[in-house]
Amino acid sequence: MKQGFTLIETIITIVIFALMMGVVSGFIVMAYRTQSYTWQQSIAISEARKGVETMVKEIREARPGDDGSYIIEKAEDFQFIFYSDIDKDLAVERVRYFIEGTDFKKGVIDPQGFPVCYPPEKEEIFILSKYVRNQPPIFRYFDGLALSCLRQPG
Repeated sequence: MKQGFTLIETIITIVIFALMMGVVSGFIVMAYRTQSYTWQQSIAISEARKGVETMVKEIREARPGDDGSYIIEKAEDFQFIFYSDIDKDLAVERVRYFIEGTDFKKGVIDPQGFPVCYPPEKEEIFILSKYVRNQPPIFRYFDGLALSCLRQPG
């Protein structure tokens, strides 16, 4: 009586082992991809939160421009322009928060010359957050029309 494995038994064992290793490595790869995606989302949310906190602080400190401009220059669905001394140098900067593609950006123009003006070509742009996927407008505003539409006659 001979002891040991036959060639067929050895091949079947190798195939079963290879299938098990393929399944295990597939789970490991999927786990790493999921972890990477979750990490990237966490970073994007953190960047967006930081950008919005900065924006809120700067908007709360808004004031008229050094050229006599109103506090708010433009308020649109995907762009908000206002004046504020964001760097505490006693000069009021023109600040623009906007969405461009999937990036949330901030543009800043320091006042130039005398009389003071804010030339658009001098705007410095900073990316606050990437991968913004908002379909509805980013900025929403209350106006008298919205209130009058909600009132019931009576």
